[in-house]
Amino acid sequence: MHLKIALVSCFLAICYSEKPYAGLRPSLSRFYTRVVGGSDASKGEFPHQISLQWGYPPVLRHLCGGSILNNEWILTAAHCPLAVSGNLYVKAGKHLIHSVEQSEQDSKVEKIFVHEKYPSGVSPYDIALLKLKTPFVFDNFTQPIRLPQKNKSVNGEVILSGWGSTSNSSIPSMPNTLQKVALSIVDLNTCREALESLIGWTPLHATNICTGPLTENLSACSGDSGGPLIKSESDGSTEVIGIVSWGIIPCGTIGAPSVYTRVSAYIDWIESIINNN
Repeated sequence: MHLKIALVSCFLAICYSEKPYAGLRPSLSRFYTRVVGGSDASKGEFPHQISLQWGYPPVLRHLCGGSILNNEWILTAAHCPLAVSGNLYVKAGKHLIHSVEQSEQDSKVEKIFVHEKYPSGVSPYDIALLKLKTPFVFDNFTQPIRLPQKNKSVNGEVILSGWGSTSNSSIPSMPNTLQKVALSIVDLNTCREALESLIGWTPLHATNICTGPLTENLSACSGDSGGPLIKSESDGSTEVIGIVSWGIIPCGTIGAPSVYTRVSAYIDWIESIINNN
């Protein structure tokens, strides 16, 4: 049992940092996050995708992903801004994470709003909003994404994007190019059974959603935390239906789902924070 628990890892905001998030419970202290089994995205394919970075300019390091909701607000995971101390910045219009690109815009994070029920570590309510100091200007490479309807259920095929590790071993391999992968929604009962068979206990919550397929090496990983899981609608639009939260190490382990915060469960919270701040 102890060996199985050691496999659990939080798709956490450690990306290029060498230290894991100190807020994790001891038995879950190796949670990480990445896109495993994906491919290079096209430039501008995911204009809602941002890189949350920390440090002191000009030295900034990728920490997590996130989604643009409007020109002042970013949606991400709660564990991301709590993972580090210091200044946080958001870069939009990015494709190559290690390069300075003409398409990119950046803004310092002015305010952080973490869900009041989020305790820390691998837990439910893993959602946060970031208010930007300088609003973004929308163009072909920087665009907002729609929120789903309140409590909307999700099934079928979805898309994950991010700069998380692409390695299916415990040693991360961080890509320069934004990655994407098509995944399928796994129902919550199947997800719980799969996780319990691997780790014996799971913090899975009714406000989570999970992705598979469980028979392939496809998952999120370290560096993808906070990033968008999106679904295309019949009218051609896309919605952000999930926020990368946690999963199993090594990423892409057969039979191990990736776990996300279900955005439709938090529409009232999101609208309240944005409207009152």
